[in-house]
Amino acid sequence: MNALEERLDYPFGETLPHLGGTMDVAPGVKWIRMALPFQLNHINLWLLR
Repeated sequence: MNALEERLDYPFGETLPHLGGTMDVAPGVKWIRMALPFQLNHINLWLLR
């Protein structure tokens, strides 16, 4: 691991929303992992209230 990687903070740890599901990340903000049918297997989408 390099010095920059050591400084990263992952507030949700290994917790991820299920593909196609949502996860609350802040008041009024939801995170969606949307599956894709090719090598790039997902994208992250954000729902803002």
